[in-house]
Amino acid sequence: MDLDMTARDGSSEQADKAVHVIGHNNEREQGLGHIEGLDWDDDMLKEELDSYFERYHGLPDYDDVEAWTPIDDQWLKEMELRFAICRIRAHKMLKGEVLSDAEIRKMYPPSTLEENGYFQWFEHDFEWYFDPEYCQCAHLEDYQRLALTDTVRVTPSVVGEYLHWDYYHDTCSILRSDQEFVYFWETLASKTEWFKNFQSAELSERKRIEHVVFYHAVKIAKECTHIFSTLLPSDYSEYLWSVGFDTTWYKDFACMYFEIWKLVAKQKMSLKDALDRVKEKGMRSFCRFDLEAEFRGGQQQWSGPITHNYNAYVAEIDENLTDDEAYRLIMEAVKEFVPKLKGYYDYAKKKLDIAEKIGLIPPAPT
Repeated sequence: MDLDMTARDGSSEQADKAVHVIGHNNEREQGLGHIEGLDWDDDMLKEELDSYFERYHGLPDYDDVEAWTPIDDQWLKEMELRFAICRIRAHKMLKGEVLSDAEIRKMYPPSTLEENGYFQWFEHDFEWYFDPEYCQCAHLEDYQRLALTDTVRVTPSVVGEYLHWDYYHDTCSILRSDQEFVYFWETLASKTEWFKNFQSAELSERKRIEHVVFYHAVKIAKECTHIFSTLLPSDYSEYLWSVGFDTTWYKDFACMYFEIWKLVAKQKMSLKDALDRVKEKGMRSFCRFDLEAEFRGGQQQWSGPITHNYNAYVAEIDENLTDDEAYRLIMEAVKEFVPKLKGYYDYAKKKLDIAEKIGLIPPAPT
């Protein structure tokens, strides 16, 4: 986080303007009144940030020989036996079978597991694997050895599932860190829900608002005493990006499909005529690429992406719903077919879910 980019300029007029914008929007949108952190300057934020980084958590330096001690043969064998049970459980789950540890161990004694290479080839069917490099380190948790694959999506603009998969993989976070990180992200999203209302604010105002969001990120992170410290700056940026994506791409697509739905469902217009009606407005939004492909397809007698998505996700929405109800359903549909790269929050949440399902970690308390 570059504090200089979000600093106050010392002008009371500028500060009052930011206060006015925040207060007005929140009273109108949510009635939140005063937003905590608005009165913090860079010195106060830096003091909190320094305090946070004083309790640094993360992987040891790679030249720390003791920390990266290789695993011995006996530990390696015991670890492989544990991981084989996880692989078999996951393989059975793909076929709709749920087996306990005791059932798996009875069906697959250690000799069978060893003879079959601990069923490592099962991992080709999974969205995860046990990283061979991390499996060689004696002092890592089993959870740290679990890694997610970066599933390739078949779209022209998206070649992977995650924003920064290499970074997430190399972070090699411990279990407690990921658990706290999920709490951190969800709490930040809850505490700063108003932030989405300021995406179209002037640059100076927007930077001030981002400063307040960072204040909340630091404050929440101080509650989470096990999160790897390197995650805070990068994932604050990911949070800003995620909110920005939701309020631009998702919003533009939801608005366009909502307008089409109203024309088709309410006014009984043909889909082709509805597309012609929304074309001009849509070409000034993030939907323009899909619109261009749609009208190229129409010229060549094949269905374009908008026709496909409308028929698959929107056409069956009941015409008798209120506009608010229909828009909510259309926004949910848009999130299904508009690709959005995933951040560390998604990576950690998915990894925790997989680790629990395959028996690598205990079930989360209910």
